[in-house]
Amino acid sequence: MTGHKRHDEQMIYALSDALAADQEQGNKDKIEAKEGWVSFRLSDELYALPVEQMFEAVRVSDITPIPHAPVVVRGVTSLRGRVIPVVDLRVRLRLPATAIDRSSRILVVESVGRQIGLLVDEARQLLHIPPSAVEAVPDDSRTRQSHYLRGLYRMGESLVILLELDHVLRITTGYERTPDGGPISVDLKIPQKTDSQSTSLESTRPA
Repeated sequence: MTGHKRHDEQMIYALSDALAADQEQGNKDKIEAKEGWVSFRLSDELYALPVEQMFEAVRVSDITPIPHAPVVVRGVTSLRGRVIPVVDLRVRLRLPATAIDRSSRILVVESVGRQIGLLVDEARQLLHIPPSAVEAVPDDSRTRQSHYLRGLYRMGESLVILLELDHVLRITTGYERTPDGGPISVDLKIPQKTDSQSTSLESTRPA
């Protein structure tokens, strides 16, 4: 009789342990909610931006150059009556500039309450990435100018570079220098939407 009692107790404890393990795994799954990222191509590399900052991807229409704009700004374009600046991400990420072709897209994003276009070689797909799958960028691959790198995600044989949009648009050009030899910081100051639907482009530099 005692043997049966011990066996029953063991079964009860085992069941309790199994239920606790299932609950713990369920809690982990809830915590490990996947994040949405929109992937795109620049040259032969894949990059991605947070989906919550993405409005849409559109074909490239006319882009009008703006005199004295930061070197990364390709110009401005009209999107359903609204004029937005277009940042060439190739130039921003120090990749060789290239001609616009049929695969080129403008990713319309929102940063600090403003809509901005990002010129990319090709829009790819929506990715659902668990935070635990994001790898840190190796220290020996970082520089003072690479603070916009969120991390790396391995997708099969490919490596996706995750970007921090707001940091991408805080531009230290590296093409110009202050009197003491340091880089000039250039911020894109894009006024928010007004009743007239007009948007202007202004670069600010420290005195």
